[in-house]
Amino acid sequence: MRFPILLVTFLLSGSPLHAAQSVGATDKTGEIRGSVTEAVSHAPIHKALVILRKGEDAGIGTYTDAEGRFILHEINAGTYLISAEHSGFVATDAKTQWQSVTVNTGDAGEPITLKLNRAGAISGHIGDTDGEPLVGANVRLQPLNPKKSQIVVYASSDDRGNYRAYHIRPGKYKMSVTYSRRRDAPVKIQQEKDKIKGHISRCLRNHLLPRHFGPGTSSHYSG
Repeated sequence: MRFPILLVTFLLSGSPLHAAQSVGATDKTGEIRGSVTEAVSHAPIHKALVILRKGEDAGIGTYTDAEGRFILHEINAGTYLISAEHSGFVATDAKTQWQSVTVNTGDAGEPITLKLNRAGAISGHIGDTDGEPLVGANVRLQPLNPKKSQIVVYASSDDRGNYRAYHIRPGKYKMSVTYSRRRDAPVKIQQEKDKIKGHISRCLRNHLLPRHFGPGTSSHYSG
């Protein structure tokens, strides 16, 4: 008869301990509030992905609402890195894509603002000296100022010789085009005497043209 009484006493005494642990865990967390806006117009960006991480962890994320606002709940106190991303936008500066933020216990802190620039794009056509499209030509955009950005953008021409490079950070770039015909075995092509001898790859010269891309702009280049 005494065994059930001792068991009930043990369970009742354990409940306050569990409650104390839950309260202690809640007291050690805080919140992060803020918004994601377009850098130039300051317009809110809807459905931007906000990522919070510490060290090399994958981190946690949330999406902004229609007003560009976001909130991250129950974050352990400490210092984190935070970033935002959205299709068609790039960070204002590649080196400061991740910002440092400190979470205090039981306090949401001051709201933070994450800014993104609209990405640029460039399109064009690549053909040989006879006007025939070159399929699989490689387009390379390299920043002229590597101190600001070291992100190189690549694109290739389709079956019509057209290409489009996108998600380009605003700035000045050097564009180059390379092409080589690929075959499992080399084939010697017979040509008429009045035509230029050599492979078709010699018909396309590399283009090294500095170009400027403004936020949200798109330009067209014909090779």
